Amino acid sequence: MRRHSRSLLALLGLTSLANWTWSKQMDTFFGESGENGVQMIGGQWHPECSYGPSDANHTHRFVAALLYELPGKHLADRILRAAIGGWQLNTITTFESGAPTTVLNGYTSSYDFMGDVPDRTCNGTLSRGSRTFTHQFNTDCYVEPAASTDPTWVDQGILNFVVHRGNERRNNLVGPGINNWDISLNKAFRLFGEGRELQFRAESFNTFNHTQWSSINPPGYNGVLDDHLTNPVSTFGWVTGARNGRHMQLALKFVFWYGAPPGASVSCTCAGPFD
Repeated sequence: MRRHSRSLLALLGLTSLANWTWSKQMDTFFGESGENGVQMIGGQWHPECSYGPSDANHTHRFVAALLYELPGKHLADRILRAAIGGWQLNTITTFESGAPTTVLNGYTSSYDFMGDVPDRTCNGTLSRGSRTFTHQFNTDCYVEPAASTDPTWVDQGILNFVVHRGNERRNNLVGPGINNWDISLNKAFRLFGEGRELQFRAESFNTFNHTQWSSINPPGYNGVLDDHLTNPVSTFGWVTGARNGRHMQLALKFVFWYGAPPGASVSCTCAGPFD
């Protein structure tokens, strides 16, 4: 894991903090049950088959926080200084790789509770420009293992017993990432005498209303279900969820204090009985 951060203080009224994380987290199970959980592939008998990228694995994460104090605080004119000075523009920007997910076999089954996955024949990840709402990844890269024609199974009415187990690995496919900007504008008005101020904030979340998909898994599934052979309304390869669009809000807060204002540094020297 590699991180990089830098703070630029009081540079033309701009303060910034940036952090980039490049990481890889591997495990066989992720969740509250810890080691007692049941692995998606291999079940409790062969947990090593589930070794792969963790559900919490995000290869890249970049977060930048910027605070810019608009000019005007030191204007000579008292009225202009009160109207223009003291405004602050803040932003938090987040770019993050998507979380991994597993493609599941929705046609044939091994009936052994060890997880059913398809055969992966190529890399299902598409370039950014090739992705659409109904084609987020290359569905042709996943082939369902054929069903057995052995009379042992057919005579019992089991028509989808798998001939062989698929080779798809856990969390081999990466879902949608994050591209988000939150911006706010605020100012403190000290119009009520010493120790009192009125704080105004105008805030927007996902300011540019950037469309951000959140999931390619069907509801209720911890993975992408390949059921296109049995389900005429299959959503295999589709986007199934989205993050919130732009939200905006205005806020006023009245703050009062006694002694030093909030954020001020206060020191006190006390003499002991033996000084």
